[in-house]
Amino acid sequence: MVDRSNHTTIRFSGSVTFSQVEDAYDRLRDALFGQASVAVDCDQLAETDLGFVQTLIAARVSARRRDVAFSLKQPLAEPLLDVLRRGGFLNDPQHADFWTGGV
Repeated sequence: MVDRSNHTTIRFSGSVTFSQVEDAYDRLRDALFGQASVAVDCDQLAETDLGFVQTLIAARVSARRRDVAFSLKQPLAEPLLDVLRRGGFLNDPQHADFWTGGV
């Protein structure tokens, strides 16, 4: 049973690209176990790519399966916004609110 009082924020900063995505995956996976809510703070990212976006999508799916609230803290760093724009993620009305926090 998940203790609904457990909340955590995971902060990513610097470079999180394909070469660092395994660490990001491990951190997200570990946070999803036993937490009621996980927020991801990406405002200090200096560099990122599609590998990190795919990791966030996988974490979101895992969170949904575990009945864990999963969100992105706003504002997002410009490198992440750039990847989301170029990948068309912000154009999908079904998922855009996740990326933008409904803004």
